[in-house]
Amino acid sequence: MELIKRGINHFSQKTLATLLVILTIILFWLVYIISVKFEIPIRYFTADPLSLFDVNPLIGVVSNIGILLWCATTAVLPFTFILVIEKVSSKQISFLLYVAVITGLLLLDDFFMFHDRILLSLGIHELVMYGIYALLFGILIIRVLQNFTFSSLQIRSNYCIYLIWKFCFDRSSY
Repeated sequence: MELIKRGINHFSQKTLATLLVILTIILFWLVYIISVKFEIPIRYFTADPLSLFDVNPLIGVVSNIGILLWCATTAVLPFTFILVIEKVSSKQISFLLYVAVITGLLLLDDFFMFHDRILLSLGIHELVMYGIYALLFGILIIRVLQNFTFSSLQIRSNYCIYLIWKFCFDRSSY
């Protein structure tokens, strides 16, 4: 945990901004390479799928709202981690990181339809992914119970976070 604390304080804003620009350039370069190699027009990568296939824009709106919720949660958790890293125990910090990683995985799965399409095309049944999610969720429940205290504020906040996470998780399984 101390290594993470030192790493966060080590990078300047200029370094982080430069890293962001470099990652953006790499992303565009990869899109170009994939476009050329597989003869896929670049507009297929940059346009909204609903406009490409001329379908009703309300198709998948609930799924898109769910993806926005996953994205918001995935974005907020690392910032929360940075803000509280000096103020809470390493057990709570590792719990926060664990939830951030799981939420990020669920965001990617929902957005890119890993268990719906990609894993099926690789011959991996979606039940395997559901089993992995059940395992991760079970570990999360154990971690919540380990951090359980009798402070009513903490019980309510952990329970609310758990309910929001559970709602998003259940919603993404449809």
